[in-house]
Amino acid sequence: MPKARIFSIVIPCFNEALAIPIFLTELNEFINKMALDFSDTELHVTFVNNNSSDTSKKLLEDYCEGNSYLHLINEPIQGYGSALKTGFQSLQADYYGFLDLDNTYPLNNFITGYRQMLSMDSKMLMTNRFSVTSGMPILRSVGNQFFAKLVNILFSVNRVDVCSGQRILSDSIIGDVLKLSENGLSFSIQLTCLALKNKWPITDLPIQYNIRTGESKLSVIKDGLIFLKVVLQTKFF
Repeated sequence: MPKARIFSIVIPCFNEALAIPIFLTELNEFINKMALDFSDTELHVTFVNNNSSDTSKKLLEDYCEGNSYLHLINEPIQGYGSALKTGFQSLQADYYGFLDLDNTYPLNNFITGYRQMLSMDSKMLMTNRFSVTSGMPILRSVGNQFFAKLVNILFSVNRVDVCSGQRILSDSIIGDVLKLSENGLSFSIQLTCLALKNKWPITDLPIQYNIRTGESKLSVIKDGLIFLKVVLQTKFF
């Protein structure tokens, strides 16, 4: 019998107790659909608790208990990028996915995206949050459009969404991803810039982006300035 492919999804968590019950209900449905659509794939889901001070850790511990394909690990270094890198480093897979725990990205996007990754010579699949009506707040939407234009000019490309938080990565690039310097929210745009600088083949998936559950951790001005620095550093250094 041929060896099953392994698709591992990493989900960072920092104080998402409000979002978790809704997310887990959707996750149950997604796991069942993945098993039906991809019988030759072994699915693993890893939550990375990043110093949550609410009940997030307990909720996830209870959910993962007794399931060999569900994992909960802890990352003491604060930051979105730090949590993702720790999650990737803890796994061995053929494909690695990641998304936010705030219910903004439908999990079923991974069904379509994974199928595309299997059929195409692509290093990374990126979801595009601006192809249809988006639930993103207007100020964040303007900021994302600014960074898309900046990245397009610097890297001579034509991308609509450069900060998407739901992606699938080939195992062939995970070594480079783990070397990324950013530990915060700027990890996402640094990953995009690295992919463009290295000319990795990228697959795009238009998606519906929903209004988040709970309070956002993004500071538009503070994080926006960090994003700007990261884009310029990745391009020129």
